[in-house]
Amino acid sequence: MKLIFKILKPFRKILSYSLVLKGLGAGVDLFIPWLIALIIELAKKDLTAQSIKMIIIYSALIILIATLGLVFNYISNRKSELISSQATAKLRYDLFSHILSLDSQAIDKYSTSSIISRMTTDTYNIYQSAAGLQRMAIRAPILLLTGIIISLIISPILSLIMIGLLPIIVVISYFISKKGIIKYHEVQVNQDELIRVLRENINGARVIKALSTTQYEINRFNEVNSRSYQANLDSTKTIAKTKPIMDIIMNIGLTATIFVGALLIFNNFLSVESSQILTYVTNFTIILNAMLVVTRIFSMVSRASASASRINEVMATTSKLQNGQLDFQVNAQKPFIEFQNVSFSYNAVTNNLKNISFSLNKGESLGIIGPTGAGKTTLINLLMRFYEFEQGHIFIY
Repeated sequence: MKLIFKILKPFRKILSYSLVLKGLGAGVDLFIPWLIALIIELAKKDLTAQSIKMIIIYSALIILIATLGLVFNYISNRKSELISSQATAKLRYDLFSHILSLDSQAIDKYSTSSIISRMTTDTYNIYQSAAGLQRMAIRAPILLLTGIIISLIISPILSLIMIGLLPIIVVISYFISKKGIIKYHEVQVNQDELIRVLRENINGARVIKALSTTQYEINRFNEVNSRSYQANLDSTKTIAKTKPIMDIIMNIGLTATIFVGALLIFNNFLSVESSQILTYVTNFTIILNAMLVVTRIFSMVSRASASASRINEVMATTSKLQNGQLDFQVNAQKPFIEFQNVSFSYNAVTNNLKNISFSLNKGESLGIIGPTGAGKTTLINLLMRFYEFEQGHIFIY
């Protein structure tokens, strides 16, 4: 969530405008149940020219309010998509720039396929969540909180049923979303592996055909693809449990509300002629829809949290290469290239090179002979400064 707030911060002015429109769109929708209740009260009485006129006026107001809500939400959604697109583009730019500043050892830590996945899939998840939260994170709480307040005004006794359900819903959503973050992280790890195998096959297509290993590579890709499919399926199943559980809980609450309302009417606490029950049920439906939106927010946050942690992991990585200041002076008495007791390790555990020392004068050549893994390429990588060595010095005069 911190990453989403960070990338949206530069757009706070237009974001505020968008959220105000979204709040207005949610606010006007709350007038509809109230107007419906007024129409019902008028319809129950003897219809006169005046009452019919008022019913028509209230009906027109409902259409007007619904239209205003549609317009406010349409403009706000367009702004949300614009802000999210620009913010995600900036995020990709910053991530790409940071990756280019890293040394080869840092790049090796993640692998090329994982970096590609983080640059594409993970940033897209952030984009979806940023846009979705702007659309829903304001509207749903407004409808939910205002709906609860209106319900308390209509019938405090009936509202106790709904208030009692909210902690249960929050706890269930929390634990499901927490498990969803783990599942979505597994999805991205399998996505990294899928990209790696695909990249190897595309780059080595000629070699694969020359060695007649096409079927072997197809089987290898199918195995990785199956793992990716299973990880996606598991994550979807985990988050998909939220909606049916919420449906059951809220519908039980709705049934309990109607049942308790009937008991109140039977015991003369509510009047059968009043429209309290119908108005309350309509308001309860709005609250139900708001709670379903909140569960979708939990789902988006789970996916975004997994992707954000992977992006932050790369952004927090620093390069070991440190640039210094050195005046260049040609000195014929010194060698052109000189290694002094250089030691280096790829994994910071076992030295791949240890106490390497040699010097070359300008115009001289050096032959490096050894088996695979002896460190020939490593010497060149250090000379080109693709990696930073732990001990010793390398001079180029």
